[in-house]
Amino acid sequence: MLKSKKRLLNPDYLFVTQDESSFYLDSNRSKCWAIKGSKPIKFISGSKTKINIGGFYTENRDFYWYDLGIKKNTDSFLKSLIKLKKDIGRKIFLLLDRGLSSKI
Repeated sequence: MLKSKKRLLNPDYLFVTQDESSFYLDSNRSKCWAIKGSKPIKFISGSKTKINIGGFYTENRDFYWYDLGIKKNTDSFLKSLIKLKKDIGRKIFLLLDRGLSSKI
């Protein structure tokens, strides 16, 4: 007997998860191991330049990434969400984490 795959959502909706992350362009070498009592040389660049990216992962195993720009904020998130909706072309059920940039 063939078992049918159960689906909790309406077939018109697509289940999508979202997350974002930041990557610093310069490495932080201010933290290092040293022998007790010695004075290690610490390399600090002072740059705080970073790349903010995010992505959507669908139940169909499709991945959509987007650039959040300089700031991770509601405006950049909503722009990416509108673009995703246009690309997919159907209603979505979006699962968000509790990150600060996801709060609308």
